[in-house]
Amino acid sequence: MPDHLLTVGEVAAFLRCGTAAIYNQRLRGDLPGSLGIRVGNRVLFRPADLEAWLAASYNRGLAAAEVRRGDS
Repeated sequence: MPDHLLTVGEVAAFLRCGTAAIYNQRLRGDLPGSLGIRVGNRVLFRPADLEAWLAASYNRGLAAAEVRRGDS
């Protein structure tokens, strides 16, 4: 059981964006649906899931940069 679940507001503050951006990213599928846990009318996030998603996104960005430079 996680020690602390993050609210949409906390995730938005961490990512330095607005809460609407977090909701929109979930709706568009940019944030995997498994990241957000619906509890009543709230969406909560496990910090470990968010960190894993960020690491994967960062690694995809590095790989794309290598392809653009022709390093692959």
